[in-house]
Amino acid sequence: MASIGSSHSGKRRKSKRLRLHAAPRPPPPPPEKLTDPIVGDLKVICNHCACLFKFRADEKEFGKLKSHFDNTYCSKLRNEESKEEEEKHSSQGSKGTCVEVSAYTYKNARKMIAKNICTASLPFKFAETEQFEDFMKACNPLGHKVPSIEIVREIGKQVRESILVLKKDLVKLSNKVSICCDVWSNDLGCQFVRITCHWVDESWAIQKRLIAFRVLYEGTRTPAEIALEMQKSLQNYGSDSKVFSISFDNQTVNTYSLEALSDALQPSISADFFHARCLNNILTMCVEDALSALEKELAPIRNAATGISFADTSLLRKWVAFCQKKGLVPRKFVLHYPGFCWYLSYRMINRCYEYRDVLCSFLADEKLEDAQVDSSQFEACSSLHQLLGSFYRAVEELSRVYQPTSVLVLENCVKIAVMLDSLARRDGLAPCVAKMKGIWLKHFEEIPTVFSTC
Repeated sequence: MASIGSSHSGKRRKSKRLRLHAAPRPPPPPPEKLTDPIVGDLKVICNHCACLFKFRADEKEFGKLKSHFDNTYCSKLRNEESKEEEEKHSSQGSKGTCVEVSAYTYKNARKMIAKNICTASLPFKFAETEQFEDFMKACNPLGHKVPSIEIVREIGKQVRESILVLKKDLVKLSNKVSICCDVWSNDLGCQFVRITCHWVDESWAIQKRLIAFRVLYEGTRTPAEIALEMQKSLQNYGSDSKVFSISFDNQTVNTYSLEALSDALQPSISADFFHARCLNNILTMCVEDALSALEKELAPIRNAATGISFADTSLLRKWVAFCQKKGLVPRKFVLHYPGFCWYLSYRMINRCYEYRDVLCSFLADEKLEDAQVDSSQFEACSSLHQLLGSFYRAVEELSRVYQPTSVLVLENCVKIAVMLDSLARRDGLAPCVAKMKGIWLKHFEEIPTVFSTC
Protein backbone atom coordinates (compact mmCIF):
# COMPACT_ATOMS: atom_id res chain seq x y z
CA MET A 1 0.00 0.00 0.00
CA ALA A 2 2.84 2.34 0.84
CA SER A 3 4.41 1.73 -2.51
CA ILE A 4 1.16 2.47 -4.26
CA GLY A 5 0.79 5.68 -2.32
CA SER A 6 4.33 6.71 -3.08
CA SER A 7 3.78 6.10 -6.74
CA HIS A 8 0.65 8.25 -6.72
CA SER A 9 2.48 11.01 -4.92
CA GLY A 10 5.26 10.79 -7.46
CA LYS A 11 2.76 11.15 -10.28
CA ARG A 12 1.22 14.15 -8.56
CA ARG A 13 4.62 15.77 -8.14
CA LYS A 14 5.37 15.20 -11.81
CA SER A 15 2.05 16.71 -12.83
CA LYS A 16 2.72 19.72 -10.59
CA ARG A 17 6.15 20.13 -12.14
CA LEU A 18 4.64 19.95 -15.60
CA ARG A 19 2.11 22.60 -14.67
CA LEU A 20 4.85 24.82 -13.26
CA HIS A 21 6.93 24.50 -16.41
CA ALA A 22 3.97 24.90 -18.78
CA ALA A 23 3.52 28.19 -20.60
CA PRO A 24 1.17 30.57 -18.77
CA ARG A 25 -2.28 30.74 -20.27
CA PRO A 26 -3.22 34.20 -21.58
CA PRO A 27 -5.78 35.97 -19.40
CA PRO A 28 -9.30 35.88 -20.78
CA PRO A 29 -10.91 39.12 -21.87
CA PRO A 30 -13.04 40.78 -19.21
CA PRO A 31 -16.68 39.68 -19.42
CA GLU A 32 -19.24 42.18 -20.47
CA LYS A 33 -21.69 43.16 -17.68
CA LEU A 34 -25.37 43.21 -18.57
CA THR A 35 -28.47 44.14 -16.59
CA ASP A 36 -31.70 42.30 -17.18
CA PRO A 37 -34.30 45.04 -17.87
CA ILE A 38 -37.16 42.92 -16.52
CA VAL A 39 -35.75 41.35 -13.36
CA GLY A 40 -32.96 43.83 -12.71
CA ASP A 41 -30.38 41.11 -12.00
CA LEU A 42 -26.75 41.72 -12.84
CA LYS A 43 -25.32 39.28 -15.38
CA VAL A 44 -22.17 38.82 -17.35
CA ILE A 45 -21.72 37.32 -20.83
CA CYS A 46 -18.77 35.41 -22.19
CA ASN A 47 -17.32 37.24 -25.18
CA HIS A 48 -16.30 33.93 -26.75
CA CYS A 49 -19.34 31.65 -26.54
CA ALA A 50 -22.03 34.16 -25.40
CA CYS A 51 -22.91 32.20 -22.21
CA LEU A 52 -24.71 34.18 -19.49
CA PHE A 53 -23.75 33.99 -15.80
CA LYS A 54 -26.03 35.41 -13.12
CA PHE A 55 -24.59 37.19 -10.09
CA ARG A 56 -25.06 35.28 -6.85
CA ALA A 57 -25.35 37.49 -3.80
CA ASP A 58 -24.55 34.72 -1.32
CA GLU A 59 -21.32 33.76 -3.03
CA LYS A 60 -20.61 37.30 -4.24
CA GLU A 61 -19.53 36.07 -7.66
CA PHE A 62 -20.98 35.31 -11.06
CA GLY A 63 -21.82 31.65 -10.71
CA LYS A 64 -19.39 29.37 -12.53
CA LEU A 65 -17.68 32.12 -14.46
CA LYS A 66 -14.27 31.43 -12.93
CA SER A 67 -14.40 27.69 -13.59
CA HIS A 68 -15.74 28.46 -17.07
CA PHE A 69 -12.39 30.04 -17.93
CA ASP A 70 -10.06 28.09 -15.64
CA ASN A 71 -11.19 24.63 -16.75
CA THR A 72 -11.73 25.73 -20.36
CA TYR A 73 -15.42 24.88 -20.36
CA CYS A 74 -15.80 27.55 -23.03
CA SER A 75 -16.00 25.54 -26.24
CA LYS A 76 -14.96 28.37 -28.53
CA LEU A 77 -11.99 29.29 -26.36
CA ARG A 78 -10.94 25.64 -26.21
CA ASN A 79 -11.13 25.34 -30.00
CA GLU A 80 -9.05 28.46 -30.46
CA GLU A 81 -6.40 27.17 -28.06
CA SER A 82 -6.29 23.80 -29.82
CA LYS A 83 -5.87 25.54 -33.18
CA GLU A 84 -3.02 27.60 -31.79
CA GLU A 85 -1.35 24.47 -30.46
CA GLU A 86 -1.75 22.68 -33.80
CA GLU A 87 -0.28 25.62 -35.67
CA LYS A 88 2.57 25.77 -33.19
CA HIS A 89 3.29 22.06 -33.54
CA SER A 90 3.05 22.20 -37.31
CA SER A 91 5.45 25.14 -37.46
CA GLN A 92 7.85 23.36 -35.14
CA GLY A 93 7.51 20.17 -37.19
CA SER A 94 8.19 21.97 -40.45
CA LYS A 95 11.29 23.53 -38.94
CA GLY A 96 12.46 20.37 -37.23
CA THR A 97 11.73 17.80 -39.94
CA CYS A 98 14.62 16.83 -42.15
CA VAL A 99 13.78 17.27 -45.84
CA GLU A 100 16.14 15.38 -48.08
CA VAL A 101 17.52 17.91 -50.52
CA SER A 102 19.92 16.51 -53.08
CA ALA A 103 22.85 18.67 -54.04
CA TYR A 104 23.00 20.13 -57.53
CA THR A 105 24.95 17.99 -59.95
CA TYR A 106 25.51 18.53 -63.62
CA LYS A 107 24.61 14.91 -64.36
CA ASN A 108 21.15 15.10 -62.74
CA ALA A 109 20.42 18.45 -64.38
CA ARG A 110 21.37 17.11 -67.82
CA LYS A 111 19.19 14.03 -67.26
CA MET A 112 16.07 16.02 -66.30
CA ILE A 113 16.57 18.63 -69.04
CA ALA A 114 16.89 15.89 -71.67
CA LYS A 115 13.76 14.16 -70.36
CA ASN A 116 11.71 17.37 -70.44
CA ILE A 117 12.96 18.32 -73.91
CA CYS A 118 12.02 14.89 -75.23
CA THR A 119 8.55 14.74 -73.65
CA ALA A 120 7.66 18.36 -74.49
CA SER A 121 8.99 18.10 -78.10
CA LEU A 122 11.34 21.05 -77.61
CA PRO A 123 14.38 21.71 -79.81
CA PHE A 124 17.69 20.26 -78.63
CA LYS A 125 19.22 23.76 -78.40
CA PHE A 126 16.58 24.86 -75.90
CA ALA A 127 19.00 24.29 -73.00
CA GLU A 128 21.60 26.55 -74.68
CA THR A 129 19.39 29.64 -74.78
CA GLU A 130 20.17 32.60 -72.53
CA GLN A 131 16.65 32.63 -71.11
CA PHE A 132 16.91 29.04 -69.91
CA GLU A 133 20.38 29.72 -68.50
CA ASP A 134 18.99 32.65 -66.49
CA PHE A 135 16.22 30.39 -65.22
CA MET A 136 18.73 27.74 -64.15
CA LYS A 137 20.87 30.30 -62.31
CA ALA A 138 17.80 31.71 -60.57
CA CYS A 139 16.95 28.22 -59.30
CA ASN A 140 20.53 27.38 -58.42
CA PRO A 141 23.66 29.54 -58.86
CA LEU A 142 25.57 26.46 -60.03
CA GLY A 143 23.26 25.90 -63.01
CA HIS A 144 24.63 26.59 -66.48
CA LYS A 145 24.14 25.65 -70.12
CA VAL A 146 23.98 22.07 -71.35
CA PRO A 147 25.28 21.57 -74.92
CA SER A 148 22.80 20.16 -77.41
CA ILE A 149 25.14 17.30 -78.34
CA GLU A 150 25.05 16.11 -74.73
CA ILE A 151 21.25 16.40 -74.74
CA VAL A 152 21.09 14.15 -77.81
CA ARG A 153 23.36 11.58 -76.18
CA GLU A 154 21.36 11.65 -72.94
CA ILE A 155 18.06 11.17 -74.80
CA GLY A 156 19.54 8.17 -76.62
CA LYS A 157 20.70 6.74 -73.31
CA GLN A 158 17.26 7.20 -71.72
CA VAL A 159 15.56 5.60 -74.73
CA ARG A 160 17.81 2.55 -74.44
CA GLU A 161 17.05 2.29 -70.73
CA SER A 162 13.30 2.57 -71.39
CA ILE A 163 13.49 -0.13 -74.06
CA LEU A 164 15.28 -2.42 -71.61
CA VAL A 165 12.56 -1.87 -68.98
CA LEU A 166 9.84 -2.48 -71.59
CA LYS A 167 11.49 -5.73 -72.68
CA LYS A 168 11.55 -6.97 -69.09
CA ASP A 169 7.87 -6.09 -68.62
CA LEU A 170 6.75 -7.79 -71.84
CA VAL A 171 8.79 -10.92 -71.17
CA LYS A 172 7.22 -11.29 -67.72
CA LEU A 173 3.72 -10.57 -69.09
CA SER A 174 1.43 -13.58 -68.98
CA ASN A 175 -1.48 -11.99 -70.88
CA LYS A 176 -2.06 -11.78 -74.61
CA VAL A 177 -1.15 -8.66 -76.57
CA SER A 178 -2.72 -6.94 -79.57
CA ILE A 179 -0.56 -5.42 -82.29
CA CYS A 180 -1.32 -2.41 -84.47
CA CYS A 181 0.76 -1.84 -87.61
CA ASP A 182 0.57 1.37 -89.62
CA VAL A 183 2.41 1.90 -92.91
CA TRP A 184 2.39 5.32 -94.57
CA SER A 185 4.36 7.72 -96.78
CA ASN A 186 5.21 11.37 -96.15
CA ASP A 187 5.24 14.24 -98.64
CA LEU A 188 8.83 13.48 -99.65
CA GLY A 189 8.01 9.91 -100.63
CA CYS A 190 9.69 8.25 -97.64
CA GLN A 191 7.85 5.20 -96.32
CA PHE A 192 7.62 4.28 -92.66
CA VAL A 193 6.21 1.46 -90.55
CA ARG A 194 5.08 1.91 -86.96
CA ILE A 195 4.21 -1.03 -84.68
CA THR A 196 2.47 -0.54 -81.34
CA CYS A 197 1.67 -3.11 -78.67
CA HIS A 198 -1.50 -3.03 -76.54
CA TRP A 199 -2.27 -5.11 -73.47
CA VAL A 200 -4.14 -5.09 -70.17
CA ASP A 201 -1.97 -5.04 -67.05
CA GLU A 202 -2.61 -6.64 -63.66
CA SER A 203 -4.71 -3.68 -62.47
CA TRP A 204 -6.99 -3.94 -65.55
CA ALA A 205 -5.60 -0.79 -67.14
CA ILE A 206 -4.97 -0.58 -70.89
CA GLN A 207 -1.31 -0.05 -71.77
CA LYS A 208 0.12 1.05 -75.10
CA ARG A 209 3.79 1.11 -76.15
CA LEU A 210 5.65 1.74 -79.39
CA ILE A 211 7.89 -1.24 -80.11
CA ALA A 212 9.13 -0.44 -83.64
CA PHE A 213 9.56 2.55 -85.94
CA ARG A 214 11.35 1.78 -89.18
CA VAL A 215 12.03 3.33 -92.57
CA LEU A 216 10.95 1.18 -95.50
CA TYR A 217 13.39 1.81 -98.30
CA GLU A 218 12.51 1.52 -101.97
CA GLY A 219 11.51 -2.00 -102.92
CA THR A 220 11.06 -3.21 -99.35
CA ARG A 221 7.33 -2.49 -99.03
CA THR A 222 6.25 -5.99 -99.88
CA PRO A 223 4.08 -8.38 -97.85
CA ALA A 224 7.08 -10.57 -97.02
CA GLU A 225 9.21 -7.63 -95.85
CA ILE A 226 6.43 -6.20 -93.65
CA ALA A 227 5.73 -9.60 -92.13
CA LEU A 228 9.44 -10.12 -91.44
CA GLU A 229 9.74 -6.68 -89.82
CA MET A 230 6.81 -7.39 -87.52
CA GLN A 231 8.13 -10.83 -86.63
CA LYS A 232 11.56 -9.40 -85.72
CA SER A 233 10.00 -6.69 -83.53
CA LEU A 234 7.84 -9.19 -81.65
CA GLN A 235 10.74 -11.59 -81.13
CA ASN A 236 12.88 -8.72 -79.86
CA TYR A 237 10.38 -8.15 -77.04
CA GLY A 238 9.56 -11.80 -76.42
CA SER A 239 5.93 -11.39 -77.54
CA ASP A 240 5.86 -13.53 -80.67
CA SER A 241 3.92 -16.26 -78.84
CA LYS A 242 1.48 -13.87 -77.10
CA VAL A 243 -0.24 -12.20 -80.06
CA PHE A 244 -4.02 -12.23 -79.89
CA SER A 245 -4.87 -9.99 -82.87
CA ILE A 246 -3.22 -7.69 -85.39
CA SER A 247 -4.80 -4.51 -86.73
CA PHE A 248 -3.73 -3.18 -90.16
CA ASP A 249 -4.82 -0.30 -92.29
CA ASN A 250 -6.79 -1.47 -95.30
CA GLN A 251 -4.11 -1.80 -97.95
CA THR A 252 -3.57 -4.82 -100.13
CA VAL A 253 0.08 -5.26 -99.15
CA ASN A 254 -0.86 -5.44 -95.47
CA THR A 255 -3.64 -7.95 -96.08
CA TYR A 256 -1.31 -10.33 -97.92
CA SER A 257 1.35 -10.04 -95.20
CA LEU A 258 -1.08 -11.65 -92.73
CA GLU A 259 -0.73 -15.02 -94.47
CA ALA A 260 2.97 -15.15 -93.64
CA LEU A 261 2.36 -13.83 -90.11
CA SER A 262 -0.33 -16.40 -89.30
CA ASP A 263 2.05 -19.23 -90.24
CA ALA A 264 4.90 -17.77 -88.17
CA LEU A 265 3.02 -16.58 -85.07
CA GLN A 266 0.49 -19.44 -84.78
CA PRO A 267 -2.60 -17.63 -83.37
CA SER A 268 -3.71 -19.36 -80.19
CA ILE A 269 -7.50 -18.99 -80.45
CA SER A 270 -8.71 -18.63 -84.01
CA ALA A 271 -7.76 -16.98 -87.27
CA ASP A 272 -11.02 -14.98 -87.13
CA PHE A 273 -9.66 -13.02 -84.17
CA PHE A 274 -6.17 -12.70 -85.63
CA HIS A 275 -6.91 -9.97 -88.20
CA ALA A 276 -8.88 -6.86 -87.19
CA ARG A 277 -9.37 -4.21 -89.84
CA CYS A 278 -8.92 -0.55 -88.94
CA LEU A 279 -12.46 0.80 -88.86
CA ASN A 280 -11.40 4.47 -88.87
CA ASN A 281 -9.49 3.92 -92.09
CA ILE A 282 -12.62 2.52 -93.74
CA LEU A 283 -14.69 5.47 -92.48
CA THR A 284 -12.11 7.87 -93.89
CA MET A 285 -12.24 6.24 -97.33
CA CYS A 286 -16.04 6.48 -97.35
CA VAL A 287 -16.12 10.17 -96.42
CA GLU A 288 -13.34 11.21 -98.79
CA ASP A 289 -15.30 9.77 -101.72
CA ALA A 290 -18.39 11.63 -100.50
CA LEU A 291 -16.57 14.96 -100.32
CA SER A 292 -15.05 14.50 -103.78
CA ALA A 293 -18.51 13.80 -105.23
CA LEU A 294 -20.10 16.82 -103.50
CA GLU A 295 -17.32 19.34 -104.07
CA LYS A 296 -19.59 21.66 -106.12
CA GLU A 297 -22.19 21.92 -103.35
CA LEU A 298 -19.49 22.41 -100.71
CA ALA A 299 -17.40 24.97 -102.63
CA PRO A 300 -19.48 28.13 -101.76
CA ILE A 301 -19.35 27.43 -98.02
CA ARG A 302 -15.64 26.57 -98.19
CA ASN A 303 -14.85 29.79 -100.10
CA ALA A 304 -16.85 31.90 -97.66
CA ALA A 305 -15.14 30.33 -94.65
CA THR A 306 -11.62 30.70 -96.05
CA GLY A 307 -12.40 34.23 -97.30
CA ILE A 308 -13.15 35.44 -93.77
CA SER A 309 -10.62 33.30 -91.91
CA PHE A 310 -7.66 34.40 -94.07
CA ALA A 311 -8.83 37.94 -94.86
CA ASP A 312 -6.82 41.10 -94.32
CA THR A 313 -6.87 43.03 -91.05
CA SER A 314 -9.50 45.57 -92.09
CA LEU A 315 -12.03 42.90 -93.08
CA LEU A 316 -11.38 40.94 -89.90
CA ARG A 317 -12.06 44.05 -87.82
CA LYS A 318 -15.35 44.55 -89.63
CA TRP A 319 -16.25 40.90 -88.99
CA VAL A 320 -15.47 41.25 -85.28
CA ALA A 321 -17.56 44.41 -84.99
CA PHE A 322 -20.44 42.81 -86.92
CA CYS A 323 -20.48 39.73 -84.66
CA GLN A 324 -20.35 41.85 -81.50
CA LYS A 325 -23.24 43.93 -82.80
CA LYS A 326 -25.28 40.73 -83.23
CA GLY A 327 -24.33 39.55 -79.73
CA LEU A 328 -22.09 36.70 -80.93
CA VAL A 329 -18.50 35.80 -80.17
CA PRO A 330 -16.29 36.48 -83.22
CA ARG A 331 -14.53 33.38 -84.47
CA LYS A 332 -12.70 31.99 -87.46
CA PHE A 333 -14.10 29.09 -89.45
CA VAL A 334 -10.89 27.57 -90.84
CA LEU A 335 -7.82 26.94 -88.71
CA HIS A 336 -5.73 25.52 -91.57
CA TYR A 337 -5.34 26.35 -95.24
CA PRO A 338 -7.43 24.51 -97.87
CA GLY A 339 -6.47 20.96 -98.72
CA PHE A 340 -7.01 19.55 -95.23
CA CYS A 341 -8.58 16.21 -94.30
CA TRP A 342 -12.29 15.51 -94.10
CA TYR A 343 -12.83 15.91 -90.36
CA LEU A 344 -11.41 19.44 -90.56
CA SER A 345 -13.91 20.04 -93.37
CA TYR A 346 -16.68 18.91 -91.03
CA ARG A 347 -15.48 21.28 -88.31
CA MET A 348 -15.50 24.11 -90.83
CA ILE A 349 -19.04 23.28 -92.01
CA ASN A 350 -20.25 22.89 -88.44
CA ARG A 351 -18.93 26.33 -87.46
CA CYS A 352 -20.43 27.90 -90.55
CA TYR A 353 -23.85 26.40 -89.74
CA GLU A 354 -23.75 27.99 -86.29
CA TYR A 355 -23.12 31.45 -87.86
CA ARG A 356 -24.92 30.99 -91.17
CA ASP A 357 -27.40 33.89 -90.77
CA VAL A 358 -24.69 36.30 -89.65
CA LEU A 359 -22.27 35.00 -92.28
CA CYS A 360 -24.73 35.42 -95.16
CA SER A 361 -25.72 38.97 -94.16
CA PHE A 362 -22.09 40.05 -93.60
CA LEU A 363 -20.92 38.75 -96.98
CA ALA A 364 -23.91 40.37 -98.68
CA ASP A 365 -23.02 43.75 -97.15
CA GLU A 366 -19.32 43.48 -98.01
CA LYS A 367 -20.02 42.19 -101.56
CA LEU A 368 -16.99 39.92 -101.80
CA GLU A 369 -16.78 38.35 -105.25
CA ASP A 370 -15.12 35.04 -104.35
CA ALA A 371 -16.93 34.53 -101.03
CA GLN A 372 -20.68 34.71 -101.54
CA VAL A 373 -23.08 32.26 -99.91
CA ASP A 374 -26.80 32.36 -99.14
CA SER A 375 -29.22 30.36 -97.01
CA SER A 376 -30.32 28.17 -99.95
CA GLN A 377 -26.80 26.80 -100.34
CA PHE A 378 -26.72 26.00 -96.64
CA GLU A 379 -30.01 24.14 -97.01
CA ALA A 380 -28.59 22.15 -99.93
CA CYS A 381 -25.66 21.02 -97.75
CA SER A 382 -27.74 20.22 -94.66
CA SER A 383 -27.90 16.52 -95.54
CA LEU A 384 -24.14 16.45 -96.11
CA HIS A 385 -23.64 18.14 -92.75
CA GLN A 386 -25.78 15.48 -91.09
CA LEU A 387 -23.91 12.68 -92.87
CA LEU A 388 -20.47 14.00 -91.96
CA GLY A 389 -21.60 14.49 -88.36
CA SER A 390 -22.47 10.82 -87.94
CA PHE A 391 -19.09 9.73 -89.32
CA TYR A 392 -17.24 12.33 -87.24
CA ARG A 393 -18.84 11.16 -83.99
CA ALA A 394 -18.06 7.53 -84.86
CA VAL A 395 -14.39 8.31 -85.53
CA GLU A 396 -14.13 10.27 -82.27
CA GLU A 397 -15.54 7.38 -80.24
CA LEU A 398 -13.38 4.76 -81.95
CA SER A 399 -10.14 6.77 -81.71
CA ARG A 400 -9.75 6.57 -77.95
CA VAL A 401 -6.33 5.35 -76.88
CA TYR A 402 -6.54 4.19 -73.28
CA GLN A 403 -10.18 3.08 -73.35
CA PRO A 404 -11.61 -0.11 -74.88
CA THR A 405 -13.25 0.69 -78.23
CA SER A 406 -14.04 -2.78 -79.59
CA VAL A 407 -17.31 -2.81 -77.66
CA LEU A 408 -18.38 0.38 -79.51
CA VAL A 409 -17.78 -0.93 -83.04
CA LEU A 410 -21.03 -2.86 -83.47
CA GLU A 411 -23.15 0.04 -82.21
CA ASN A 412 -21.48 2.58 -84.52
CA CYS A 413 -21.67 0.22 -87.50
CA VAL A 414 -25.43 -0.11 -87.05
CA LYS A 415 -25.84 3.68 -86.71
CA ILE A 416 -23.87 4.32 -89.91
CA ALA A 417 -25.81 1.66 -91.84
CA VAL A 418 -29.13 3.21 -90.75
CA MET A 419 -27.87 6.69 -91.68
CA LEU A 420 -26.82 5.58 -95.17
CA ASP A 421 -30.20 3.95 -95.79
CA SER A 422 -32.09 7.05 -94.66
CA LEU A 423 -30.04 9.43 -96.84
CA ALA A 424 -29.97 7.22 -99.96
CA ARG A 425 -33.39 8.52 -101.09
CA ARG A 426 -32.60 12.24 -100.82
CA ASP A 427 -32.01 14.27 -103.94
CA GLY A 428 -28.38 15.09 -104.64
CA LEU A 429 -26.99 12.50 -102.25
CA ALA A 430 -28.00 9.29 -104.03
CA PRO A 431 -24.78 8.83 -106.10
CA CYS A 432 -22.59 9.80 -103.16
CA VAL A 433 -24.33 7.46 -100.71
CA ALA A 434 -24.21 4.63 -103.26
CA LYS A 435 -20.40 4.98 -103.40
CA MET A 436 -20.14 5.01 -99.63
CA LYS A 437 -22.35 1.95 -99.27
CA GLY A 438 -20.21 0.08 -101.80
CA ILE A 439 -17.02 0.75 -99.81
CA TRP A 440 -18.78 -0.03 -96.52
CA LEU A 441 -20.23 -3.35 -97.66
CA LYS A 442 -16.92 -4.36 -99.22
CA HIS A 443 -15.32 -4.49 -95.78
CA PHE A 444 -18.28 -4.86 -93.40
CA GLU A 445 -20.93 -6.86 -95.20
CA GLU A 446 -20.45 -9.25 -92.31
CA ILE A 447 -19.42 -7.93 -88.91
CA PRO A 448 -16.01 -9.38 -87.91
CA THR A 449 -16.14 -11.99 -85.18
CA VAL A 450 -13.86 -10.04 -82.85
CA PHE A 451 -16.28 -7.07 -82.82
CA SER A 452 -19.51 -9.06 -82.56
CA THR A 453 -18.05 -11.07 -79.67
CA CYS A 454 -17.21 -7.89 -77.76
